Amino acid sequence: MGKRVVITIKVKMKTILAMLLLFGAGCKFDNKPSCSDYHDGKFVLNHGNGFVITRKGSYQMEQYKNQLIRWKLKWISDCEYEIRFLDVQNIMLPVAMKNMVGKVSIKKVEKDFCVIEFGVEGINHTTIDTMRKINSN
Repeated sequence: MGKRVVITIKVKMKTILAMLLLFGAGCKFDNKPSCSDYHDGKFVLNHGNGFVITRKGSYQMEQYKNQLIRWKLKWISDCEYEIRFLDVQNIMLPVAMKNMVGKVSIKKVEKDFCVIEFGVEGINHTTIDTMRKINSN
């Protein structure tokens, strides 16, 4: 009877170990947020007063009320990209803005937000803001 109990315990332990390995293989153990979490999605700027950014692939749309600006993105690294003006709807922009090249750096990443720094080529000024993820429903 003792041998049967030992065999049963070994079989149960192997089953439990196999289940843990299968479960673990399907889980992401490193839940640390990264810049790539902000490559695609829908976001709002903290100081944007309703300014919504929708980013997918190499394109970004910025919407404020009925105004819409579209940009082309070029990722330089996981945490840095260039932004170039494409077109605009329902807003008049200075001609200079249409040739603008901006550079955005993601400086800090947390679960629900990131801190970005934005600058424009040829202008000696940068803006720092917080960008939060929002549901895309």
